[in-house]
Amino acid sequence: MRINEKIKARRELLELTDTDVVEKTNISIDEYYDIEAYPDEVFTVTYLSELKQLFIVLDFDLFELFKLPPFFPFRKEERNLEFAHKLPRHRLIKKRREELKLSEEELGSIIGFYPKAITEMEQDENFLESWTLELIIKLAKALKLPLDSLVAWNPSE
Repeated sequence: MRINEKIKARRELLELTDTDVVEKTNISIDEYYDIEAYPDEVFTVTYLSELKQLFIVLDFDLFELFKLPPFFPFRKEERNLEFAHKLPRHRLIKKRREELKLSEEELGSIIGFYPKAITEMEQDENFLESWTLELIIKLAKALKLPLDSLVAWNPSE
């Protein structure tokens, strides 16, 4: 079953209408229709902040639904970045970029963004909330960071 089909099935299981879901999130009705209609919508178009709201309403775990291990993209023996979950995202991004000896321009080039975006993400803890999961995974790979440290997924918030 595709992700969009899982989302629709979960909504129906919870006996929620699409309007119910829209009222409980910041997602417009058109955006929500697209989420249920297109399998890649939640991965490539929907912002992280909207995904978090949606998955809380539907009681889905972000990593389980996408079948992404929270430590992605690391192999087991590479998961030794204990500091990754102790720093706010913006500080973590800057620290890791500097450890890897990447300039803002180099990191921007790797992930396809202008250096100004790198500067902004390193100054604003919530900058990634307006990114798609696809872009956040690209950033996690570039910085060799656990995905969950950049997603900051905590459904109890």
